[in-house]
Amino acid sequence: MTRPWRKLDLSAWVSPAATGRWSCTRCGAEACSYRYRIHPPASPRYERCVGLTWCTHCRVYSAALIHVPHTTHLDDESMPPARPGQDERPGASEVQVLDHVDRLLSGP
Repeated sequence: MTRPWRKLDLSAWVSPAATGRWSCTRCGAEACSYRYRIHPPASPRYERCVGLTWCTHCRVYSAALIHVPHTTHLDDESMPPARPGQDERPGASEVQVLDHVDRLLSGP
C-alpha cells in the first residue's frame, strides 16, 4: 500500500540559484510541479489556478492558488470541465489530482 500524501507549507522546497529547479528539503530530490485551471474560460476567475509541488520519494506536497494569464495554455484537459451554470470544476481533491499526475509522470 502506498503511503498517504502529507501537505506541507512552501518552506518544504528550495530553489537553488544555479539550476532554478525546486528541490525537496527532506531528501534533495528534484520536485515535480503541475498547474491546473479550476474555472471555465468565460469566468472572471479563469486566471486563478492551483499550483502543486511535490516530492514523489517523500510523499509530501504543497498547493497554492496562483495566477496564470488567460493566454497561457495549460495541459489540464484531463480534469473534468465545469458543468453549465457552474463557475468551478467539480470533483477532484488536491490529493486525487496529485495521485493522477504523479502516476502519469512516474510511469507504471
